[in-house]
Amino acid sequence: MNIKNLSIGKKIFIGIGVSFLITMIVMGFLLNNQFDGLRDRTVESVRDFFISMEESRIEDITETTSQFFADLYQDNSDELNEAELRELIDDYNRNLEFGEIGYFFIYDYEGDTISLPPTPEIVGDNRWDLQDPSGMYLLRELSQTAQEGGGFVE
Repeated sequence: MNIKNLSIGKKIFIGIGVSFLITMIVMGFLLNNQFDGLRDRTVESVRDFFISMEESRIEDITETTSQFFADLYQDNSDELNEAELRELIDDYNRNLEFGEIGYFFIYDYEGDTISLPPTPEIVGDNRWDLQDPSGMYLLRELSQTAQEGGGFVE
């Protein structure tokens, strides 16, 4: 069948059909890209919301716990020396729970381990040079953030 032999009505019908098909393909591609972008933005917004909620929860419980330890330190600082105070804080911290699988780790500003419940054998060790897989010095970052008034280190 040759297009030249078709009637003008059929040629117009084929032209409209091909144009419609091309338009549908282009619109489908554009809509798919728009939905992908919308999905990505939605996932990012939901992720940011949940991270913000978790950060608030962590901030609240950390503030409460740190205030408890500050009071414990103050109440016992006249009776106990520095080593005994650290041991007292470590003893209390081992019995605290932070969620189902969490715990509080406590270091001083110089990286000395005061309490680390999953590995109590390193209490007293200096971990100032501890790095994460990307090379960031964790305790240096934590110490700096704490001395600047607190916050999150990722």
